[in-house]
Amino acid sequence: MARQFALFGSLPRRPRRVLLRVVDAGDHGCVTSFRYFVHLVCPRCGHDAEWWEFSTKRESLTQPCPKCSPEARDA
Repeated sequence: MARQFALFGSLPRRPRRVLLRVVDAGDHGCVTSFRYFVHLVCPRCGHDAEWWEFSTKRESLTQPCPKCSPEARDA
């Protein structure tokens, strides 16, 4: 498969996403559908995204940085 692209060079890659990291997590005491209350910070630029609420753990771990990730800036 790699041989057929050798004539034309490598395929263009999508730029890497920079994801926010969970710095602190907790419970706000209310009974809601949002179970995860997390404080997110970008490890590259230091952008502080404050506290966010999510219904799933996976959703809280896959948030792109609005300053570093191109698709987050476009949305």
